[in-house]
Amino acid sequence: KESFYTVGSSLNTKRGPLASKAVRQALNHALDKDDLVRYDLLGNGRPAATLTLPGQPGHNPDLKPYPFDLEKARRLLKEAGYADGFHLSALVKVQGLRTMQIMAKQLLRVGVTIDIETTTDTAAVRDMAKKPWDIVFAGCPDPLAHSFFIQFIFLSSLSPFSVTGDARYDELLGGMLGVIDAEQQGRLARELDRYVHEQALSLFTYQRIKTYGVANGVRFVPSVTGMTYFYLTEAEARANRPD
Repeated sequence: KESFYTVGSSLNTKRGPLASKAVRQALNHALDKDDLVRYDLLGNGRPAATLTLPGQPGHNPDLKPYPFDLEKARRLLKEAGYADGFHLSALVKVQGLRTMQIMAKQLLRVGVTIDIETTTDTAAVRDMAKKPWDIVFAGCPDPLAHSFFIQFIFLSSLSPFSVTGDARYDELLGGMLGVIDAEQQGRLARELDRYVHEQALSLFTYQRIKTYGVANGVRFVPSVTGMTYFYLTEAEARANRPD
């Protein structure tokens, strides 16, 4: 079932190479998302343009994933003064480790080395305080079924899991959340989605199509949020079942 689940990242835009929009865009062009879906999910996913996902209120359907283009990635890095490449430190939650390992191999093709350190849900906030990370990377479901949630986790200065620190993002997010009218809020959310995409505030990956194994005799309807809710689960009556 398609789900509101992605693996995303908070990029430190306050220091180092990732302070450059051109560098962030280059990294997104250097990612082969089709291969990422193939090898990370065995095909069970779709490339994503931002951190929002189709079906979420506020998702901007006009945005397209960054095309895989190594030549453009190298040109952007050269123009930004990083033709010889650089190292980035990444704190990666264990459920996103395989994804990051695949992405790290892809980024090596443009001279970018990712130094990976793993963490867990329980230790993440503590480990974030160890040093000024360049990237914080993790899988994230959307329990609220709205475009702002995953964005907030990775990008907002109010999030304990964010190292981004983009003041304009914070301003746009606050403006969108401060509106009650649904139509106006949706318009502002789509504008916010476009800003995230154009500024390349994350390494955009995919929307996950989750696979579930269900025992015979059990009816289970997965939640689109990607959370393991079981309120639409019940035992099916079978004519040949003994009383």
